[in-house]
Amino acid sequence: MERGPQIGDRSPDGSRVYDGKYWVLQRTAPVIEEYVPPAEQYLPLHEFRHERGGFGFGGLIVAIAVGLVLAYAPYPAISTDSFDTALQELAISFFIRSWGTFIAVFLILSIGRRAIDVQLLRSMIVAFVLGFVFFLAFTYLFLGLSLLGLRDTSRVPPIALPFIGGAIWAVTLGPVIAIAATLANLLWYRSFRSLKPWLLIRREIRG
Repeated sequence: MERGPQIGDRSPDGSRVYDGKYWVLQRTAPVIEEYVPPAEQYLPLHEFRHERGGFGFGGLIVAIAVGLVLAYAPYPAISTDSFDTALQELAISFFIRSWGTFIAVFLILSIGRRAIDVQLLRSMIVAFVLGFVFFLAFTYLFLGLSLLGLRDTSRVPPIALPFIGGAIWAVTLGPVIAIAATLANLLWYRSFRSLKPWLLIRREIRG
């Protein structure tokens, strides 16, 4: 009398095992690990990519335009009715041109989640443009003095003054604007995750 299959018996081809009721298919081939694309191996670096905007050229242009208008746009002439009134109007004008420009620029630059190095670069560009325009006025002044026949003792060519002045403002004022914009960004979004240097992440991915 032929014996029936017992629990644990394998089929002739070894692909199934009897569990007492059914022949259960067994996986004989090795498990192939799921392929992970190289870019996804840097998941911690990409984890918060959605929190990072691009460079933000639109906001950069708006910040430059607003800064130029507030800093260099002509204001109504100061009243000459009294000395005190003239001083008050001069103080208000100076406050708007200095602190008003600074506050408006860093608030505009703080909008959007930006990496810390991108934020610094944007701030330095704005500071360079503001400094370039400021020293451009001095260039016209030097050129006017030369046309009037006054001797110019400066060793720096007048045409280079706007670029030198813009570079000085970019190095000195740019980081200050970046710090203020970063602090405002943290108040808006309450997250440090988007501040990780974007250029460093790009280098790590490519490396």
